[in-house]
Amino acid sequence: MFHSSFPELAQQKFDFGSAVGNMTVAAPDALQLSAFQFSGEPHVDSLMSFKQLGDRNAERRLVTNGHNKNTADGKTNIGAALRYAKDVVLTPEMGVRDSRVPKMIRISTDANSDDDAVSVARQLRAEGILIYIVAYEPPTGTLDLKQFYDIVGDRNHLMVIKDNNTEEARKKFTEDIISHFCQNPCDHVLHEHI
Repeated sequence: MFHSSFPELAQQKFDFGSAVGNMTVAAPDALQLSAFQFSGEPHVDSLMSFKQLGDRNAERRLVTNGHNKNTADGKTNIGAALRYAKDVVLTPEMGVRDSRVPKMIRISTDANSDDDAVSVARQLRAEGILIYIVAYEPPTGTLDLKQFYDIVGDRNHLMVIKDNNTEEARKKFTEDIISHFCQNPCDHVLHEHI
């Protein structure tokens, strides 16, 4: 999930995800992702479903659609975006895998949430969904780190990008997700042992 109140930070958010992908090695059938942009509401025309991973047109749509609308209403509703992820994106119709495969949501933002994201996040975490925030220090204003900690529920799940610490944050994020997903890959690989 991507939000940019400051256009100059938008590309950094996409670059972070690409760099994390380049830092890991995953079998073609091991990794799935879906993404969309949001502001006051999810920008459904930017949605890239799990089934579209590697589809250059879908990836281009993710980057371009919604990008100019991201600050149109002046809101950043992380709660609404989390509900959309739960109700629309994390569904079998969108290509999400069954319950044997862990689920994770990564929020990339440079603004605090204007709605109640904490209660939605608690519900998602209670369902076993990992939530991460990669927060970009805005050129003006301050980030509400307490709000972000309450959303992610684990201090290790919040990375704040500032003062050129992007590489360190990528490494921390990558190591943490690997610790969750790779403890025993057989727990969530769809195969049978002989």
